[in-house]
Amino acid sequence: MAPVVQRQLPSVQTQLLLHQPRSPYQTFHEGGMPELRPGELLVQVEAIGLNPIDWKSADFGFALPELPCLNGREFVGTIVDVNVPTGSRLVVGDQVLAVATDYRDFRKSAFQEYAVVCCFNAIKIPQGIDPHKAASLGVAFVTAALSLGVCLGIALPKQGKLPDLDLLSILQKQEEKDVPSDCYDAVFNPISPESRPHKGEWILIYGASSVTAQLCIQLAKTAGMRIIGVADVKKHSKRLTALGVDILVDRSDLDLAARQVREHTQGSLRFAMDMIGKETSTCLLYWCAQGPRA
Repeated sequence: MAPVVQRQLPSVQTQLLLHQPRSPYQTFHEGGMPELRPGELLVQVEAIGLNPIDWKSADFGFALPELPCLNGREFVGTIVDVNVPTGSRLVVGDQVLAVATDYRDFRKSAFQEYAVVCCFNAIKIPQGIDPHKAASLGVAFVTAALSLGVCLGIALPKQGKLPDLDLLSILQKQEEKDVPSDCYDAVFNPISPESRPHKGEWILIYGASSVTAQLCIQLAKTAGMRIIGVADVKKHSKRLTALGVDILVDRSDLDLAARQVREHTQGSLRFAMDMIGKETSTCLLYWCAQGPRA
């Protein structure tokens, strides 16, 4: 294997800045190059995954820690510099999917040529994977894994030589002071063991065609659950069936959908995930509360 040649990095870079909410982004060609802290990688951005938060925050003026603001939560690129111990699993030249979970640190934002990634938030991209397709997976996968693994307490079964993945148990071993206050109850006052989903139980996913929902479907199926997907059946049935959805319900008639869900689950539905909004979440609470027929 030929040795990796260290790239000559520029002193400035191009960034896409938001100066005010509800205003167009502007190109800035004199952006500074970020400095690496221990445990970080510098990645040359090649493909960006656009999350709803990236345009909603600009349109509605929230989640903008300061102005001008650098947005962008996930991207694929090539590592050009590292500040990690020798022998790290990631090296200069690797192509990675980066998940920027800290939107307050603009060094990690995607809307620039070079961005910082914490090594534990970087996923090496296998050869042959289209970076433009991989770029949309990061935040969606984190959301799906935490929803199922922490909020519902589902342990994902082992894959190959890897052990079962029990995210909730892993988090509960952390120091309480290291867990953010808004996550405290989910970790230290979680769903009880006897209330957690069991193999063969139903889970309903509303908005099943979204990227996050598609990942939830695959992870839940891996854990042995049965899936009811609510979506535009005519448009998405082929893909969702291929992913493992057991029952597809069309979103166009919610009264009919409620009857179909009750029929398939015999009133035993305890778990539902909503990918749309407040109105549909309220609807799902009602469906779960119906209980079995008398």
